[in-house]
Amino acid sequence: MIALTLLTIASAGSLVLAVPTKTTRSPGPITLPMVTSGNATASYWHDLLYSDNETADGSITLTKRAGTTSRVTYKADSGAYFYAVPITIGAGKTGSVDTVTQIDTGSSDLWSTDYKGATGTNPGATGGFQITYGSGGGAQGTSYTDSITMGGLTATGERVAAATSGQGNRGTSGIMGMSWIANSVQQSVPFVQQLFNQGQIPAQRFGSVMSLDGKGPELFLGGVDTSRLYSTLTAATLTYQAYWTIPFDGIKVGATTLAGGDAIIDTGSVFISGPTNLVQKIYDNIPGAMLESKYLQAQGMSLTQDQINRLSSSWVLPCGPKLNQKLGTRVSNPSFIISGRSFVVPYVSLVGVPYFRYVVNADRTAYMPPLNGQYYCESLLIGNGAFANTAQDSNWNFGVPFQYHLYADYDYSGAGGKGTVSFDYSI
Repeated sequence: MIALTLLTIASAGSLVLAVPTKTTRSPGPITLPMVTSGNATASYWHDLLYSDNETADGSITLTKRAGTTSRVTYKADSGAYFYAVPITIGAGKTGSVDTVTQIDTGSSDLWSTDYKGATGTNPGATGGFQITYGSGGGAQGTSYTDSITMGGLTATGERVAAATSGQGNRGTSGIMGMSWIANSVQQSVPFVQQLFNQGQIPAQRFGSVMSLDGKGPELFLGGVDTSRLYSTLTAATLTYQAYWTIPFDGIKVGATTLAGGDAIIDTGSVFISGPTNLVQKIYDNIPGAMLESKYLQAQGMSLTQDQINRLSSSWVLPCGPKLNQKLGTRVSNPSFIISGRSFVVPYVSLVGVPYFRYVVNADRTAYMPPLNGQYYCESLLIGNGAFANTAQDSNWNFGVPFQYHLYADYDYSGAGGKGTVSFDYSI
């Protein structure tokens, strides 16, 4: 979070990552349950916020396949930011590594700090590896050629980096990029495409579900898991075949509709981000939202001009029981319009870590108090200016908060090989 550059997070909650039992080999498409990593206190916090059913908790009207409508309430967990699966590198060889890696559709390389290259072939002078992400993090080490096994499916001849620096997110040892070879530092064929090329799956496509309701999150390799679709998929053809970059028609919140553009669909980002001036227009329609810099100053904190600049692309949102009574109005749920279809992002999906969890002194005895009787939480909708690497970016990035309640289908062969990403609400 941006605020962690200023504040220290309290130790009231512990981080939890449970590794599921490995899935056995399947001749066709295969389903893997994804594990999530997050703050153990988050579920309690959201129960506190939304159990009174007076906030915009994600209750939206959906149309089922049969044409009937129903009102469905989704529940998000602000701690479940990262989604991961167990993999084996160099299976069947002495020195093979069983590890857990984050699934990231916003990058194209696999690296792990658990992997030491013992089972791989060192490509020699070209083996140096270094990657930097939009958020500023990254990894470096040595690139090897090895096999990758996930859910009993093995792709050989893949490039894997034995990372000597870089830290996996919350219990993972690294990142598995699931984008396109054009975006790969190691010029590695994407894992799913390699599985298809080697006859392991029937189609070069995969699907992800990040819902914390119902059957939970999953990664589906080799097709579409129609059992998780609420109605039908809506497709968008890629505009840039390096990331999963799609066009979108616009964003509607309250009475305001913003023009569309291009967006990267990114399971590795904890944020929805876009041009700061456009993000501000969304917040103009969310009662009580404040720039993070102004919130901290209102709390009596002294900020440098550099801190003010950096925190003027991130916001805080009102949160707490009986929120609508306090604000005097319903909180608007933004709708993201893709290929003519609106996908609602519930207010609750934008609510991040509550600020009362942050300590404001070295001995961890003073916590951020309510402001004018109102609790605030960090928002997961930010401007591109929040990170130096993306400050001038005119594109949007639709990270995990956008995808909480969706089934996303990534098809390398869609639209005649141009590639597509398709969406439906998930069940």
